[in-house]
Amino acid sequence: MHTGSRLKRKQGIRTAVLVAATLVVLGAAGTTLFVISPMAQQATGFSGPRGVTGLHWLEGTWRGTLGDNIFEARYSSPEGGQVLGMSKEFLPNRPAYIEFERFHAIEGEVVVTPYPAGRQSVNFALTSHDPETRRAVFENPEHDFPTKLVYHRIESDSLVIEVSGPDSTGAIMAFSANLKKID
Repeated sequence: MHTGSRLKRKQGIRTAVLVAATLVVLGAAGTTLFVISPMAQQATGFSGPRGVTGLHWLEGTWRGTLGDNIFEARYSSPEGGQVLGMSKEFLPNRPAYIEFERFHAIEGEVVVTPYPAGRQSVNFALTSHDPETRRAVFENPEHDFPTKLVYHRIESDSLVIEVSGPDSTGAIMAFSANLKKID
């Protein structure tokens, strides 16, 4: 077993033990009630403005433009400790690009894992989140491009997604999707 795999397994076991240790099972009239403590909720990304649930403002279907192309994105609720997203960029009558996204917690840290063209990429860590202005920044400086993903809900019906990072020459490249809520 690789050292990294062993470490991930050990960390996963530690999280499972933390959750199991803080799970209280109450029996009342033959009904089992599960209560997850605040510490376990934070460790698993279930609650709080800094957890995955703090990204509830992403939820919905959004449509707009990315450059000259039409862009559509759908984000699930954060229920269950994850936000799942799917997006497509398309030209009239044909797709130009698709991507899936998974916002989740790893060891208490919120990350987004993109799946460009359906293939898993690297994790981007949440480096800044302001629930009041509904802006979240995810970064991975070790990735080639992009290194930064910004989600900003400008108004109740407006979302901007910015993707940026250095190109092969080191010059900063940036793309923005300007979207309106359609559901």
